[in-house]
Amino acid sequence: MHLKAVFLLKKTPFIITEALFEQYQQDARSLTISNIAAKLNSLAKINGLFNQKISYQEIRDWFMQEDFLSKAKSSEGKEFYTPTEKGSNYGIYFDERVSSRGNTYQVLMYSVDAQIEFLKNTMP
Repeated sequence: MHLKAVFLLKKTPFIITEALFEQYQQDARSLTISNIAAKLNSLAKINGLFNQKISYQEIRDWFMQEDFLSKAKSSEGKEFYTPTEKGSNYGIYFDERVSSRGNTYQVLMYSVDAQIEFLKNTMP
């Protein structure tokens, strides 16, 4: 009878390495925050990093903590995030989109400058 050994590898916290930083900059363009997280997670996987995935909430929380974003309330009472003056200066802005049903809505876009600021300030 053979026993099969199962090794559970513990994932390390998400770390932005120098190589990841360099690769991230190669395809630089304004992105939504969920696309930033997806891009970072994809690059980490390609580089064989055994990291936990970074979530858009973690990225958003950093932008909030560093005063790039603030919370606001719509006339309907819904909370949303909006760029502060500092965030606007770094190129965080609203972009209007149209859904498949023809409804317009706004998404926050993060310029290359804003993304690079996040990456530089979260590298070890």
